[in-house]
Amino acid sequence: MAQIELAALVLIVCLGHLLGALMAIGATRLLGYDQSDLIHTLSSNTSSAALDTVRLLLAINHVFTFILPTLALGWLLYRGSGIARALATDSLTTATTPRLDWAYRLRLHRRPDGLNVAISCGWIVLALFAAGILLKLNQLLPLPDGLAAAEERIGGTITALVATDRPIGLLLNLVVIAILPALGEELLFRGWIQQSLHRWIGHGHAAVWVSAAVFSAIHFQFQGFLPRLMLGAVLGYMLLYTRNLWVPIIAHFVNNGLQLVVQYIYSGDEAVAAAEVAPFSFALAVQVLTMIGLVVLAGYGLYRYNVDYTPLRE
Repeated sequence: MAQIELAALVLIVCLGHLLGALMAIGATRLLGYDQSDLIHTLSSNTSSAALDTVRLLLAINHVFTFILPTLALGWLLYRGSGIARALATDSLTTATTPRLDWAYRLRLHRRPDGLNVAISCGWIVLALFAAGILLKLNQLLPLPDGLAAAEERIGGTITALVATDRPIGLLLNLVVIAILPALGEELLFRGWIQQSLHRWIGHGHAAVWVSAAVFSAIHFQFQGFLPRLMLGAVLGYMLLYTRNLWVPIIAHFVNNGLQLVVQYIYSGDEAVAAAEVAPFSFALAVQVLTMIGLVVLAGYGLYRYNVDYTPLRE
């Protein structure tokens, strides 16, 4: 069954991406832009209207490539399947909930525990510091000229989008770059790929790292492959140990949203310069104290919630 799930997932995601691409082309032309020219000419001097159009294109892509296909596949494969009873962990699971079977399959059926969310968000913040080190190491690896040019173009697009001093620009970025990717990418990579691999090969750790590698590679930004691989693994372990997809969704949002807010706050050159010369000893002390606190919380959380994860078998 897991193999069939993965094959169906690839098919429905490709169809969704194709439909989203067609809709994006239509929306761009309706707004009076050429999609190729719009994306390839983005810079700090691009008009706000053009940047908002690119945000619209990104939103369409996320919805039709990640969110709608994954939810549709869950509903098509598991509606009324009885999986809710097989995954019963609380009194909410009854024979009268067949319409929620797809939510049980994706582990969206219950609200996340507050302690698990707090611990996970803390680890995501710590992961940002580690990601900076991995990014430096990753950038030491040479890339072919074609890939280097593509990396530069993608990096320029992201920079143009996030470098905003408009409150509405920040709000739109939070929707397009934080909320939609957190929901869509977690549904696909942790909700479907990781859990299907876990059921297929029966090894949770392998499923975490394979899905994290796919998650990193699918962004086509190879100079950021290692930090994104680490982020994917951290999010994967959140699902593995909490058995609740809302936990990595929230943590993913915090990861993306925090970076957007920091970029918005320090959008001025003087502010950025001041941030770069902040006392290293103070920053290090904050990180160490935060890590100690999180280790204590993590130990307590695992003591309370560490239950053997038993994947479904065909």
